[in-house]
Amino acid sequence: MHPENHEKSIRHAHAAIEHGPDDAMALALAGFSIGMVEHDRKLADESFERALALSASCAFVFAFGCVPVAYGGDATRAIDWGERAIRLSPVDAMNYIPRGIIGFGNFLLGRYEEAVAAGRRAVELNPGFSIVHGWLAAPLAKLGRLDEARAAGERLLALDPSFSIGRWSTAVGIAPHIKDDVTTPYGWRACQNNRRRTTSCAAEARLIRPAYRSMPQVYSHAPILPDKASTSWLEPF
Repeated sequence: MHPENHEKSIRHAHAAIEHGPDDAMALALAGFSIGMVEHDRKLADESFERALALSASCAFVFAFGCVPVAYGGDATRAIDWGERAIRLSPVDAMNYIPRGIIGFGNFLLGRYEEAVAAGRRAVELNPGFSIVHGWLAAPLAKLGRLDEARAAGERLLALDPSFSIGRWSTAVGIAPHIKDDVTTPYGWRACQNNRRRTTSCAAEARLIRPAYRSMPQVYSHAPILPDKASTSWLEPF
């Protein structure tokens, strides 16, 4: 995110809290921005709780809230919120987000089979949303299914060739107490010894790009297709 957009996001989020105290969706968006961009988990949680006090059955709050909750390291609550979002709005076009976070949360809890199942569903719902492929690659690698982890990782790279796990974890504010769990064993290195597949994945990305552009995106990496194979995303920073 460009610095000017970073500052605007935080400023507008605080304005939403100040001027929209009776608007659950405004508070949810504010909490999302504050948690993901400003990395103020306490204030983000307060914003989400205020939103739920206004509308306890608002799927939007749970769907957006589960992301910074998960990245803050509260896997159990993130899974719960993701599941609530889906129960409240089972055919929502945005359900790839809570599905993916359910997978991410299960990964943090060491429940890798459950994480794979949720990750696959997230990919099915929106194959053009780059990070869902990373959410899938991680538990696959933990289960020793490296060919599948490599394929998932290379699809992420085809959608976002500049991706690196270190930059991403810093950008979204992965909590310090889970950062090693997320970055070190995340399975990204599974792609390192098979660079040629990245080009074929780039061709596949061209096929799914129209679907990517037609669906709502949240905190996504732009689907810029690489001219040649790259392993920059494997670098920690």
